[in-house]
Amino acid sequence: MAVQPKHNLSMDSAAESGFLSFIFSMPEKPDTTFRIFDRNDFYTVHGKDAVFAAKEVFKTNGVIKYLGSGSRKLESVCLSKMNFEAFVRDLLLVRQYRVEVYKNSKSSKDWKLEYKASPGNLTQFEEILFGGGTGAVESAGVVAVRVATGADGQRVVGVGYVDAAQRMMGVCEFPDNEIFSNLESLLVQVGPKECLLAQGDGNTDGSKLREVVERGGVLVSERKRAEFSSKDTLDKQVAMSCLAAVVRFLELLSDESNFNSFSLTSLDLGQYMRLDNAAVRALNLFQGAPDDTSGAHSLAGR
Repeated sequence: MAVQPKHNLSMDSAAESGFLSFIFSMPEKPDTTFRIFDRNDFYTVHGKDAVFAAKEVFKTNGVIKYLGSGSRKLESVCLSKMNFEAFVRDLLLVRQYRVEVYKNSKSSKDWKLEYKASPGNLTQFEEILFGGGTGAVESAGVVAVRVATGADGQRVVGVGYVDAAQRMMGVCEFPDNEIFSNLESLLVQVGPKECLLAQGDGNTDGSKLREVVERGGVLVSERKRAEFSSKDTLDKQVAMSCLAAVVRFLELLSDESNFNSFSLTSLDLGQYMRLDNAAVRALNLFQGAPDDTSGAHSLAGR
């Protein structure tokens, strides 16, 4: 059990009313996204997130306090800096959830998204997750997947992959069947933490695609279709459009230290042993470290 929170969320009536107005005006979010509020000396979580934190961090509902009343009654839990850091590690590295941290800059209603992270995009949380000499940043690859129809009418799958920790990019484009067995085999071998899919792909292929990705325990993030676009690319157009989506998602072009530091490789289905998620579970396999020369991932038994 974590140390009980020493901080109290104390606000005057105007500040409390402003904060509640902000909270209840926020758009709905999935249960796998956590919103945390930075209050300088400590942090708070609210609503379903507060109930979850009380259960998973403190192992008791006794830490839950309430803001407001009636229909605007809101569960709240305070987190110390130490509890916040441990909680974030668990959310991102173990549960593979998303985390958003908001900070107040001026007034009680002026909360802004300060930074965010997801299993495949840990850049803004690297100091919290891996600082203090706890070891090297673990692989946190992101793939984007898109399905298109080739000139011969055949289903074509494009995959773009980026592992920011290993400074590696990869692309792959291949024909596949209606159950996406080739894609599943590739995902097993590459082992991404997160997969980007274009919004609006709710057809049969899109639904099956999502099912295959999630079956492998990979977090799905939907992105605007416009992000899946690349210019002046003659080879592997579908795959390169997926790579463009991952580059935008990770905001790699906003940091000059990323320039000329990534290698680009073509992921080749032929170099991999053909395994699906069921086979991996049955054989009790885990993913090894990336190969130093090819960038491919190996598999080893426990």
